[in-house]
Amino acid sequence: MILAAINKQRWAAVGGRLQIKGWRESGLLYPSIVTGIVRTIQTGMIAGKLGELPAPELHTVEDKLREILAL
Repeated sequence: MILAAINKQRWAAVGGRLQIKGWRESGLLYPSIVTGIVRTIQTGMIAGKLGELPAPELHTVEDKLREILAL
């Protein structure tokens, strides 16, 4: 599983960071950003699902990850 870190928005969404516009609809408690921090983990390490990005924002994040990973 490839994961991108999501943090409470404390700074401007710049560089590899993307502001989540639909943060409430995503199940997040606070305005948040997807950071440029990317990790891989085994799927068995995932305890549960907290929320889900709306499809248009997920596509934006996927495009940004492709750009960061040069895919």
